[in-house]
Amino acid sequence: MALPLALTLLEMYMNTSNIVFSLVISVVNGVAGMILLAFLFSLYIHYRENPIQSKQAVKKVKKSK
Repeated sequence: MALPLALTLLEMYMNTSNIVFSLVISVVNGVAGMILLAFLFSLYIHYRENPIQSKQAVKKVKKSK
């Protein structure tokens, strides 16, 4: 998440008119955004398959042992 933010700030403060530099930063930001989206989606899928148990359910399991 820090890479796209850092590159965007770098582009804002480096008042350059080089179109190639702006294009490279845009592509890197796009790729980093897609990787971040894929990572968050995998976290969601993992959580959906293995939900976090509530504290009450954990206490009931401990008492029954």
